[in-house]
Amino acid sequence: MPEASMLGTCLCTCLVIAVVSSSMAEPADSQTPGRTTVPETKRRGISGFVHLLGPGLITGASDDDPSGIGTYSQVGSQFGYGLLWLALFTFPLMSAVQELCARIALQTGVGLGASLRRKFPRWLVGIAILGLLAANTFNVGADLGAVAAAGSLLSRGALHALWLVVPVALLIIGMQVFATYATIFKIFKWLTLALFAYVVTAFFAHPPLLE
Repeated sequence: MPEASMLGTCLCTCLVIAVVSSSMAEPADSQTPGRTTVPETKRRGISGFVHLLGPGLITGASDDDPSGIGTYSQVGSQFGYGLLWLALFTFPLMSAVQELCARIALQTGVGLGASLRRKFPRWLVGIAILGLLAANTFNVGADLGAVAAAGSLLSRGALHALWLVVPVALLIIGMQVFATYATIFKIFKWLTLALFAYVVTAFFAHPPLLE
């Protein structure tokens, strides 16, 4: 199922960050204050491992965005398990993209745009950035619409989906402007627990075991 691929991608990203970080660990006397190192993580045990997986966990979970959930629901209602075989191809592709992004960021210490600017002409980087901007704009619009539709469902139709688009957008903008990175990080990290809703839903949906 798509959510299974997403969870696998999330786990892959977490492991890549842990492994690559271990191979690139800095000397003890040059650590950045407040940064959790791999040796420190090993000393702290399970709690340290969970703390280290924070960025990778959020990155993997963010792939399961509202527009994606809406797509899963529509495709599932129309085709059932008929497209499940595609997971054999989409999972390796998703894992490769997540791993590639994680390794580039860990190796260079900069974002993807800055990495491209170091290797390619500015005009080519500009085209790539414009394409990314267009894709993200459509994706954000779809996410806002999906969140608004979910809110309308929770209100049993009392609130129209269009009425919720602007409040949701203002809430997200307000968090980015007024909240600190640490606060947003903690909120998103705990929100990843919502992924367990897939497991709970599987028991209530009673899917055919042979499928």
